[in-house]
Amino acid sequence: MIQLAINLEAIYPGMEFCDKIRGIHRAGFRAIEFWGWQDKNLEQIKRVCRELDVQVQAFSGTGSWSLCDRTHRKEYMDWIAKSLRAAKDLGCSNLILFPNHFTPSGCADFRDQYSREAMIANVTGTLIQLVPMLEEAEVTALLEPL
Repeated sequence: MIQLAINLEAIYPGMEFCDKIRGIHRAGFRAIEFWGWQDKNLEQIKRVCRELDVQVQAFSGTGSWSLCDRTHRKEYMDWIAKSLRAAKDLGCSNLILFPNHFTPSGCADFRDQYSREAMIANVTGTLIQLVPMLEEAEVTALLEPL
């Protein structure tokens, strides 16, 4: 059965994050997703979700590095390891990954460094290396192409 998860980032502007969880709960939803975990109070989110029986369905595992940039693959892999620990702590079994990370001006753009074919090969190579980490953590990677 499909469980709808509400992305909390864009709803209830100006509202505190955990109050957003309470808001979607009142609206009848029982699963959430959000963008990055690094700026969130994970202990507070975990507590509120437990109190309300709301599941963290997914969040972005992408930080300051991109799947398509092989030059920083080690940093990317290290970040994903941290994201997987956050997922385990929240009881979350899905991690949203983007080929490109976000910058203050939008998505990172590697078209001046890599051909389209090279970027696809880089994404594929990084995902292949992520498989053992994802399997061990029992987390599914959801690739959102941007």
